[in-house]
Amino acid sequence: MSLKTTYQQIKAIIPEVEFQQLLGFVGQSILFGILDLISIAYLIPAVLLLLDKNKLLLYFERNHIDTTYLDSNNLIIGVFVLVFLFVVKNLMQTRFNVRLYDFLYGLSHRLSMAVLERYLGGDYLNFQQQNKGTVIQHVTRVANDFSCSLIASMVYLISESFTFLVILLALLVLYFKLTIMALVALGAFAFWIYRIKKQQMKLIDETFKSEYAKSNAELLNILDGFIEIKSSGNQKEFLDRFKIHNKALNQVTSLLTSSSSNYSKFLELFLIISIAGLIFYHLLSGHSTENFLLISVLAALSIKIVPSLSKILNSLTMIRSHWYSIDLLQDIYQSESRPKVHTEFKTTLEFRNIDFEYQQQTPIFKNLHFTIERGKVIGIKGLTGSGKTTFLHIAAGLLVPQNGEIILDGEKLEKNHFFPFVSYLAQQPFLFNGTLLENIMMRQNEKPNVKHLDTLLENLELKTLVDELPQGLQTIITHNTPKLSGGQKQRLALLRALYHKPTLLILDEATNQQNEALENRIHQFLRKIVTQENMAILAVSHQSDIDLFCDRVYVLEKNNLTLAGAN
Repeated sequence: MSLKTTYQQIKAIIPEVEFQQLLGFVGQSILFGILDLISIAYLIPAVLLLLDKNKLLLYFERNHIDTTYLDSNNLIIGVFVLVFLFVVKNLMQTRFNVRLYDFLYGLSHRLSMAVLERYLGGDYLNFQQQNKGTVIQHVTRVANDFSCSLIASMVYLISESFTFLVILLALLVLYFKLTIMALVALGAFAFWIYRIKKQQMKLIDETFKSEYAKSNAELLNILDGFIEIKSSGNQKEFLDRFKIHNKALNQVTSLLTSSSSNYSKFLELFLIISIAGLIFYHLLSGHSTENFLLISVLAALSIKIVPSLSKILNSLTMIRSHWYSIDLLQDIYQSESRPKVHTEFKTTLEFRNIDFEYQQQTPIFKNLHFTIERGKVIGIKGLTGSGKTTFLHIAAGLLVPQNGEIILDGEKLEKNHFFPFVSYLAQQPFLFNGTLLENIMMRQNEKPNVKHLDTLLENLELKTLVDELPQGLQTIITHNTPKLSGGQKQRLALLRALYHKPTLLILDEATNQQNEALENRIHQFLRKIVTQENMAILAVSHQSDIDLFCDRVYVLEKNNLTLAGAN
């Protein structure tokens, strides 16, 4: 893949403001590379002085350099300047690293939020078909790998490569033949490492891409199926499946960590061999001033060359191992655009000639017609698997039919739409980790309407339950809280829906865990709200007495809706 394509892919993922900041960090990183070169140039005379002052004096005289620079007073000043230069440079680089990683982890956070917002605001059918382990991977892992591993490595790769190239050019000018020989040796060494690591990096990239999602999916299976797994006695089978994916993930993580650590050891080996070669060269060619200068220069440069090469190799490894994050983030960003939001439902919501099927399967609806009016309660009956829940999803704006028209208050809607005026209640109510009040308010940061809330608690017969709890509405519940029965959870979910005053309330068997008398009282209360608030209700139920609750009831059969009792 070309550098231009890579640049365009990264720019498409990172928001414009953050991308400009990233370019600024790359520029600063290169600037620090230049400061490193200046400090190394200043260090060379110090190394020469430590090795042999007389030869340094001789070199100055031959090249007509003022030898007074080597007086004791000047040397003391020079040492202080050298130390000061390194202290200032390293303090600046330390501060730079803090700011860089603060930016990268901030970018990771913003990308994670963008991915989650994309899922939450995107197509419901696409979300339904997603492996939830993959969603968790995309939100919690991919953005971090992209920002803090791949992008961070690219920043260091650019700056360290710049520094290395400048040093290489300087050596080519000063010692052309020797540098060419060193390059050939270094190239062979690098090719050897690349051949060893190539398959490993491909394995790491592919494993990160797949095993993290699978590991998450198996963990979700265990958490969601706790009772069934324990009662069946199959804990080992579920643990073993999680173990397979988690072990593979940890194995490649250890491989990546050890590879990064071992590069410095490989380079130390190369450096020792190079130093040994220089010593033999020095001994065989005589103790000339030129050889002395060469050794001094290389000794000073090795302070930067070895760490630079190590960072370059580490950066290449991290980039190759986390390349998958670019592919996954691109796929997410290229998914369907957000649906158009329609906030008001004034009179009617019509469905004309609706066709729907799941991925070229048997049609669920064919030429379906249906109208919902405000102020009406409409019931839907049908056999299990006839498509009742699918129809409710279409009515809620969650699913988009392949053919047909949806008309809201006389306006034909676009294909991609969403209805926030709908409150949808499923058979299994959604409760999250938080207080009862948070579950009712859906974490809205506004003061609760106490009067409205008390009316709902009283009419849905939850007042006594709340009063008996130690902290009342501030009592913390969990996702699958045992503090509430199934029927209480359903009523709490219904209370939440009614608290937010929807204009269309959709009930998918949402009261089927209540006893008959209580369910009838709830239906009477809902009828009262329909009259007072001009609300519409669309309800699915298997109960035979749903007719008493509804203004009209339809039967879903043969891919269409038929008015109950009609010929």
